[in-house]
Amino acid sequence: MRKHIFSATAFLLFLALGPRCQAQGGSIAQFIRPAQPLTVVTPSDPRFDEEVAVYFNGIEGAEYAAIRPYLVLLVNDNPVGARGYAVTWRFTHPDGSTADHTEFYITTRLNFRPGFSRALPPGAARLVSPFFNLSAKQWNVNANLRATFLPGYVKRLEGYGGRGSTVSAHVDGVAYVDDTFNGKNRTMILQRYLCAVNAEHDEALLVYDDLKAGKNGGQILAELKQAERNGHDARRKYLPAIYVRARADTARQLLGYVGPKKGISRLIKAVTFLANKTPPAGRMTFMAPWYSPDYTYQPNHP
Repeated sequence: MRKHIFSATAFLLFLALGPRCQAQGGSIAQFIRPAQPLTVVTPSDPRFDEEVAVYFNGIEGAEYAAIRPYLVLLVNDNPVGARGYAVTWRFTHPDGSTADHTEFYITTRLNFRPGFSRALPPGAARLVSPFFNLSAKQWNVNANLRATFLPGYVKRLEGYGGRGSTVSAHVDGVAYVDDTFNGKNRTMILQRYLCAVNAEHDEALLVYDDLKAGKNGGQILAELKQAERNGHDARRKYLPAIYVRARADTARQLLGYVGPKKGISRLIKAVTFLANKTPPAGRMTFMAPWYSPDYTYQPNHP
């Protein structure tokens, strides 16, 4: 049975030695190399409706007008793809009080596929709200989606901020596939993205090594289910907990690669690629000490 660890020592090492620690595609210092921001257009911009219409054909009418205050148009005008970004909405109520809501959009290799990916390849556009993230491609090629999507969200969004509230939004940060980043990172989107890609690699490598060691499909599935359950314990906001939750999410996705017809053949193919073709190939990332088969989660750990 696999359990997991929050290592205070590893956490302190990450803070002290982070720029020298190996992360996805290179060191943390490499990853923080500055990049250009996404193009962000909000409803307060006079160009908003015109810009939305450029990418989302025929998006108009009463439903669009009702949810318009909550929308943000994101366009990647850069030559490299964006795989992780955070959008924060601020609701200002009539009494002057405010409330923030942040959504994190992280796309790793396992969910880089239609219907799951929230990535922004070069030239791509997405329309996001607190409840959905819609690609221009999805909208333009799917007539059924165009007919049903907006009405399904009107009531939900209208009541979200409270009557009389005003809404503003901004992108807190964006991580690109060439190991660059732009933004203030107040939401720790950079660290969250790194945890996600490293956790995906580490969980896949563990499964790959178990397969090489001769474990059968039943044993592999049992360990993946245990890894998925481990994430339920990791409720804190510190980086080790974020990493453990990301490991659990990876385990859940890998379980989806197992089917009644092909058994674990798709799982073997996925973990073989992730273990050997994503950096650091064939070895665990520096975050791996935060997760150990010999330690049980303790609530007082970071």
